[in-house]
Amino acid sequence: MFDAASSVGANLAENDGLNTRKELAARYAIALREAKETKYWLDVLHGAEPTLEPQTAPLIAECKEFIAMMTTALKKLRT
Repeated sequence: MFDAASSVGANLAENDGLNTRKELAARYAIALREAKETKYWLDVLHGAEPTLEPQTAPLIAECKEFIAMMTTALKKLRT
């Protein structure tokens, strides 16, 4: 899970040196996939360890918001 979560930030950090919208969109697409994977693993953890619900529920909610923001940004980059 940590690999996917940290990959989101790494891919977004690499956006500084990109020259075209196409390159930027490609990085956002990778980061979005990694964010979705992170949410998947949080969902798995949430289901496997119900006692962790107070910790996992806010993270899942934040992940959903982040996915929504990145989806919107990616759509705008592709138009």
